[in-house]
Amino acid sequence: MPTTMKGPGLFLAQFAGDAAPFNSLASITKWAAGLGYKGVQIPTWDGRLFDLKKAASSKTYCDEVKGICT
Repeated sequence: MPTTMKGPGLFLAQFAGDAAPFNSLASITKWAAGLGYKGVQIPTWDGRLFDLKKAASSKTYCDEVKGICT
């Protein structure tokens, strides 16, 4: 089991929506961090937050997503 995360995490699917701050990965992770969450689980089926096909072919994209969530 990973031991690097020090705090609560949040599954974003239950909050993702069409209105800000719930409509982009950058804004929803800032919102979650503001509530004290230290980690997020990204729903890979929600294109507003994550492009699974792009992630499968682009390490650069994956690094960008990691940067947004850090």
